[in-house]
Amino acid sequence: MTRVTYKKKRTFVIPEEGSGKEQSGKPTPKTEAEEKKGPVKAPDKKEVVGITHKQRLAMFKRLQKHWPDLFAFPPKPLKVGIREDLIADLEGKGESSEWLAAALQQYVRSLPYHRAVAKGDKRYGLNGEAEEIQENQKEFARVRVAHITKRMKTRAKDAPRPKGQSALSKSSDNRNK
Repeated sequence: MTRVTYKKKRTFVIPEEGSGKEQSGKPTPKTEAEEKKGPVKAPDKKEVVGITHKQRLAMFKRLQKHWPDLFAFPPKPLKVGIREDLIADLEGKGESSEWLAAALQQYVRSLPYHRAVAKGDKRYGLNGEAEEIQENQKEFARVRVAHITKRMKTRAKDAPRPKGQSALSKSSDNRNK
């Protein structure tokens, strides 16, 4: 038996080959080829597939269809705990609420929503009731706005460009003026 300690926290017992305990679900010793490969790396961010822009728009349209006053553009800050109210409203109408969590998550994580929270005074509920936005919530929204805009600028700078166009160059229409 061999004991292996992982990150000074977890210890695994590895059975020796031929002991009949290889099928016990515990890790087996690595071969020389596996040891040379090194640790397993996480996939590149480019390989991870997220929600497309069309899917986000479809989610937003579905939210607008059910609650047009609440999910208008520009976005309104939503009251804390509104998800439970929306689920109850959907179930009252006899509809499924499986899609709601993902749609609401996309909505409240968007840049326009965070800007609305940072600038707004009130959070709105399902029936139009309003509550004050706390200062720490506004500060969190400001931090998120800064983070999202920084990430967007970085992505724009790193995005592939057509041949001969740099990230800082203007469109051809503006150059000729």
